[in-house]
Amino acid sequence: MTDNVTLQADFDLLAARCKDKQGELATARAELSGLVETLVDAADKERKSLLQKRVELLNLIGACDDELQELIRRRDVARLAIAEFNLQQAQDEYKRVNTLANEKRLALNAALDEQLHFLNRGGRAGIDDENLKKIKYHEITVATTKADSQIAARHKKAAGGEYQKIKADMEALRKELGIHDEK
Repeated sequence: MTDNVTLQADFDLLAARCKDKQGELATARAELSGLVETLVDAADKERKSLLQKRVELLNLIGACDDELQELIRRRDVARLAIAEFNLQQAQDEYKRVNTLANEKRLALNAALDEQLHFLNRGGRAGIDDENLKKIKYHEITVATTKADSQIAARHKKAAGGEYQKIKADMEALRKELGIHDEK
């Protein structure tokens, strides 16, 4: 499986190549502009070589422009792949945290049920050391599982927020790239 580091490295390489190609294209266009000015003022002997140079520059500009468009397309595909990878990672994390939060909530429910059953079976009736220990045990168990459940719920909320943010970023990128889902 491809990881985010590899995807990011590919994207960075394509972005650098796009920037280089844009510079090459700008240089060729500037050279063509200067050549056109020279061509207007040139004598007949120079015109043939200048016209040949102009054709070469136009071919170079066309080739550079085509190559740049392909590099941009590949860069955009890499951006999309990174966004999809990040979205999948966030979704997996949310599912993991959600499962953990559900387990913690169920553990809290079980601890509360156990405490309730203990108290209903007469746990409050006797005030001896053994009963006090059991009461404290149930109070501590409930408090601990409640804290664990609340922490897990906060992590679930944070993971859900992160997932929604990444999903919105993904949709914005798809819109920017002109990709529409068929529904």
